[in-house]
Amino acid sequence: MYRAVLTISAVVVLMASGVVHGLWTDRWTQNPAVLTAAAERLIDVPTTIGKWHGADFEMNTDPKLNLSGVLARRYVHQETGKVVTIYLACGRPGPVCVHSPDVCYRADGFDEAETEKRITIPGDGKEPPEFKTARFLRRRADGETHVRILWAWHGRDGWKVSDNPRVAFAGEKVLHKLYVIRELAGPNEPGEMEACTEFMQELLPILEDRLFARPG
Repeated sequence: MYRAVLTISAVVVLMASGVVHGLWTDRWTQNPAVLTAAAERLIDVPTTIGKWHGADFEMNTDPKLNLSGVLARRYVHQETGKVVTIYLACGRPGPVCVHSPDVCYRADGFDEAETEKRITIPGDGKEPPEFKTARFLRRRADGETHVRILWAWHGRDGWKVSDNPRVAFAGEKVLHKLYVIRELAGPNEPGEMEACTEFMQELLPILEDRLFARPG
């Protein structure tokens, strides 16, 4: 009897481990056609959004990141001259979840200049998109670089954030990740968040329509 209990326990542990590993490696969510379609739709993001005019720039994306598609674009407001950069990636949940700004910007010599916090972007009365935001600082011999970054992931429930995205977004067929980045003149630039949120209020409805709208 004791041996039977041990055997059953071992089988349960192995099965649970297999399920967890399957979720973490996206074993059951891989669908090449869905991933390819998501990547192709990135070209539908317009270069002109209201008074913001954008231009793509090249990013040396490491193939080992296993992303299906990446859009990197710099938008300039034609009246104010304010600049906002976006980085939009899509693919399997596992690869898209890793390398959030608090990780990849640190690897590029930045430190968090303030504790990250969660904010919502005002919208059309539906559940507002949720983003994380923080200011990052890099000191070098030629001066300091200050950037404001907002980021979130988009799955079946819209733009959301999580302290453990690998668990929160496991099971998604395709996941998107968005960074909205603004380089600042200094640590105390007046209204430094306003340009980002104003831009996102125009951008996010367009992304919802061009990337995530379901037929019918």
